[in-house]
Amino acid sequence: MGTLIPDFFFLIIFWIASFLYFRNTKIPLIISLVIFTVLVISILPRLYMAKEYHIIEDRNLKNDYAVSYHTYKIIGEEYRGNSVQVYKKVFPFIYKPQSEYKDSTNQAGGMMELYRKNYKIKDGKTLIFGDFEIPLK
Repeated sequence: MGTLIPDFFFLIIFWIASFLYFRNTKIPLIISLVIFTVLVISILPRLYMAKEYHIIEDRNLKNDYAVSYHTYKIIGEEYRGNSVQVYKKVFPFIYKPQSEYKDSTNQAGGMMELYRKNYKIKDGKTLIFGDFEIPLK
């Protein structure tokens, strides 16, 4: 989703530059309309496949990390389990999956601390929020 704004920005720059540079503006107009149509059509799949990530910010970390979490149904229980996926930054805007932490106890309230950015980093290796300790590896 972070690439949509630059895509539209460069499309507008291309459109303006092509009208200033080319005498016959039909071909650049057709190209820009095709690119615009592809961008608009691609928004829905991007929204459908997107996950919510939380960037972990701390001075003690050697690398940049992001985490995402979701809940899942536990058979035979009234509550839902929690799963936290840890991602390590490889390049700008590119995170590689590192590990997954699953918790099947009834501690869902601790996950809200992640939204509030109420977490701590222990020894630069462990993310702590609520009652959860998630290793960053």
